[in-house]
Amino acid sequence: MHSLAALVVLAAATSGAAQPPAAARPRPRPKAGFEMLRVALYQKDEVLQARLASVDELAGYIKKLQETCVASLSDVTKSGALDVVVAVKPGRRSRVWFLTSTTLSPGPARLAALQTQLQAIPPPEVRNGPLALAIIGGLGSVRRPHEAANDLPAPIPTEWAQAAKGKKNVSVPDGMLALLWPE
Repeated sequence: MHSLAALVVLAAATSGAAQPPAAARPRPRPKAGFEMLRVALYQKDEVLQARLASVDELAGYIKKLQETCVASLSDVTKSGALDVVVAVKPGRRSRVWFLTSTTLSPGPARLAALQTQLQAIPPPEVRNGPLALAIIGGLGSVRRPHEAANDLPAPIPTEWAQAAKGKKNVSVPDGMLALLWPE
């Protein structure tokens, strides 16, 4: 039996796709733009099951986030890592943070505009607490170590780490989100 997290990731990666899954060999990378490499979910299955109203709704949301990143960053040619961290709270509210390997491209102004676009996408309904995910991505033809490894921990945005600095036992993501986004 597949975990709920695996089903969400699979549904997001394949929704609307008519082609069979990619072969095990490395795919060629685009010379420009954004590519989603994998999705990481911060909560365990039992937490996701208690909080998520619909797997299909979450998968569709992830797909829209990915499509917006692709459309917004289609002309970025400088290679680098770009992770998009998203938190969704009850009441269909969302916040977005970025982790990037380069400060030059796409640049702070471009990321601020993308953040506004991503936060305008209606998120899925969640209950009993927040849900957090990360779209692990690349710009240009970047290759990332372990980019397909779904067992790696999800990235922690700088803002999350700064909010938790000096505090003991701050849980990821719930405790960090409580510090950064207290209703």
